[in-house]
Amino acid sequence: MTESSILVLARELEWLSREEAFQAHRPEAPGVLASTAALECRSALLATVDKIERELMSAVRFNPTPLLGIEYEWQESLDSLASLLSALDGLREAVIRRDPDLALRVRQFVSRLETHLETASPLTA
Repeated sequence: MTESSILVLARELEWLSREEAFQAHRPEAPGVLASTAALECRSALLATVDKIERELMSAVRFNPTPLLGIEYEWQESLDSLASLLSALDGLREAVIRRDPDLALRVRQFVSRLETHLETASPLTA
């Protein structure tokens, strides 16, 4: 996937977090239907977090410095990537805990991801 695909997944995560917040505040009158919808939202959130994590991990490439003589700021890229992966773990935990501030946390993550993608040179390891 390209960087824009990662952003598409991040925006999907943001939409799902808002849907989950909506489902959490819905009255339980329909009973099973409301519970099923909330469970499906949480399941979709976790699946999307996993997809983003896989895409970030696959973005790490070998260090081409010896081959091409090009130097990337790989330490900064890896630090930023580690921070994003840590934030994803926090989001995963927030989904499991049913954190009421999940939508806000997701929005902050998406903002960090956008900043990373705008400023990052190719990720190297």
